[in-house]
Amino acid sequence: MKTNCKHHFLMAIAALFLLVCCKKENTGQNGSGNNYTYQSGGNPKTEKIARAAWIAAGKEMRLLLYNSSNANDGVELYLETAGSNFSAIPEGSFTNAPNSIAFRSAILYYNDGDESYTVNSIGRKITIAKDGNNYKINFEFTSGMGLVQGSYNGPVESAQ
Repeated sequence: MKTNCKHHFLMAIAALFLLVCCKKENTGQNGSGNNYTYQSGGNPKTEKIARAAWIAAGKEMRLLLYNSSNANDGVELYLETAGSNFSAIPEGSFTNAPNSIAFRSAILYYNDGDESYTVNSIGRKITIAKDGNNYKINFEFTSGMGLVQGSYNGPVESAQ
């Protein structure tokens, strides 16, 4: 009987270990994939995104993705609409093509707030999807530092 109890005890410990080790990853604000990559002197540099916010000003909207290690660094993505003013974050895929909503420009802030702007004629794209209270944002644009790519999955607060 003692052997059987010892066996059940060891199996319970093993199950608990597997449960803790295989726990589903958090996809909220600090989930994996919340980062962006850019060229830094020819070497790719990846930064974590700590939080996201949005600001609407009439027919223009900014998505702000803040760096986790330095609040002055991050990415700003600018959308513009030909229709009515922004009242919410739009869902869909947007490029610089003149459509009802266009991804007009972006700014990469790096090294304590230095700026690297996009060039308007260079292609860029952003995809936004909403799942409950979270947004999944994937983006790509070319800046003075080269290609910038990133993704964020989590809440987006209003900075209005």
